[in-house]
Amino acid sequence: MLRRTKLVGFAAQITGEEDRSIMIARHWKGIAKPEEAENYVTHLKTDTFPHLATIPGFVRAYILKRPVAQGVEFLILTVWESMEAIAQFAGPKPDAAVVPPVAQAMMIDYDRNVSHYEVAETYAPGPVGESHG
Repeated sequence: MLRRTKLVGFAAQITGEEDRSIMIARHWKGIAKPEEAENYVTHLKTDTFPHLATIPGFVRAYILKRPVAQGVEFLILTVWESMEAIAQFAGPKPDAAVVPPVAQAMMIDYDRNVSHYEVAETYAPGPVGESHG
């Protein structure tokens, strides 16, 4: 059984209701120089994500990475309550990537634009012994 997640502020409540808040996932990719990959993660954790946490409507962020021929590819996924919240971070052009000079210097290449997706469903397994049928 897919369980729907209704997000209220920063807290998620698992519900069985059909009515739920619409969430927006923002995706951005970049390839870091191999020697800069860990520095980039540190930058995100100490600069970018704490800044995002001050913006009403920011929900969470994920750092995904994988080795590629040129270096380390990162997919940064942030989740937001609305496009208005994203605009507080990204400015008047929410599809434009926000890559500060310090992060640009760590990259071999990076997307100049981002992609936004509506979160259609989430799934989280229930406690051990709970039926999902």
